[in-house]
Amino acid sequence: MDLAGQELHVFASISSAAGTRNRAKALIGLAESNPNHADTLAACATVLLAAALEQAVKSVLSMAAETAAFDKDFPVSETEPALYHDATLWWRVQQLPSVLSEGRFRLQHNHKLTKALGELIKTRNKLVHVNEPAHHLIGPNDQIKIENGRVKVNIKQSLNPWGSVKLERAKTYEAAVGAYFSEVLFPESGQMKNGIIITARR
Repeated sequence: MDLAGQELHVFASISSAAGTRNRAKALIGLAESNPNHADTLAACATVLLAAALEQAVKSVLSMAAETAAFDKDFPVSETEPALYHDATLWWRVQQLPSVLSEGRFRLQHNHKLTKALGELIKTRNKLVHVNEPAHHLIGPNDQIKIENGRVKVNIKQSLNPWGSVKLERAKTYEAAVGAYFSEVLFPESGQMKNGIIITARR
């Protein structure tokens, strides 16, 4: 086949999401062998798993937008996949199976791994967007007391979220991301089909 003089269109997407997920799995392995630091390592793995999910979803949506734009001779910004560019990660995760399959498949919303994906994103947000507001107290009352000529202030300290993720929860998050990777983002056959968290629309 002589390609000289032919206009070539190549669509490529290179994502490091699998590498990010592997780092999360390594942290889970470290947590298993380091019980004194298991919660912190599990929390770190959770952040990496959410990052891997977001990387992969953005990459696959970008590829879908470029391909759709070429197929339909539209600007990329007017394609259906591009409409999700500014959506939340959870919304993109929920809608991507339908977008990629032109409505033939959907996420099983009641499956425990699908629910774990939503929880993963919420947990990541709590870990990286810690809210510790200032307090303005007016006393005396139960929180502000004067004892022996000194002011005693009683403020409840917020729980540090980096100790709140248990190892088993991180393992569930990893299983959920693994299912999403294999069934939605990077199916082995190249085609989406019924699976653990994906089902055909009726």
